[in-house]
Amino acid sequence: MMSILKSSRTSSDVSLAAVMPVPVMLFVVAFLFGDRLGGVVSVVLVVAGLGVLAWAGAVTRAKAGERARRDEAVLDALEPLAGLRR
Repeated sequence: MMSILKSSRTSSDVSLAAVMPVPVMLFVVAFLFGDRLGGVVSVVLVVAGLGVLAWAGAVTRAKAGERARRDEAVLDALEPLAGLRR
């Protein structure tokens, strides 16, 4: 149980994971109730779901780039120490 609580996830990763069911539910509502809602509303729901997915992908890519830059900075800082140990 403690390993779950001490995971490396940040609060932004958790909130992003919480957002992911939203586009799925929009697609489900669009297809289940499409005949009652009308064609235009169904299209709007599908486009909104795709927009949420695109936003989530952009946020994920930005965070991955930030993490890569931070990791590179740490490795660059540790590089002189590796030479001293040899």
